[in-house]
Order: sequence, then C-alpha cells, then structure tokens
Amino acid sequence: NATAGQVGSIYVIQDGTGSRTLSYNAAWRFPAGSVPVATTPASAVDLVVFNTRSGSTIDAVIVKNFTR
Repeated sequence: NATAGQVGSIYVIQDGTGSRTLSYNAAWRFPAGSVPVATTPASAVDLVVFNTRSGSTIDAVIVKNFTR
C-alpha cells in the first residue's frame, strides 16, 4: 500500500538470460506519460527512482544502463 511521502529506488538487474520485461500498475507515472522499457541484455542494470505523491500516484524515473 502506497503512502504519500514514501521515496525509494529499485535496481532492476537482468539475469544471465536477459530479455525480462517490467510492468507497472496504473499508480505509476513517468515523465511525458511514457512508460519506459527495461534494458534487456543479460546482466543489464536499470535504476527506478520513485516518490509517492498519494496513495494512488507514484512519480518515477528510470535510469537505464546504470553502472554499479
């Protein structure tokens, strides 16, 4: 359950096979209304950073090909 004011980050790491996808429920909002596609090669890393505006709205951005 989302609560206003929650913030966080999520590393999305592809396994050795890659080609995994992400899906988001209707609460997630991205810049320009464009839902990002995860980087798909094996072992790729993306970083999702989010801020919960309300119980039904989560503002987020994704940093693709993040180097850890």
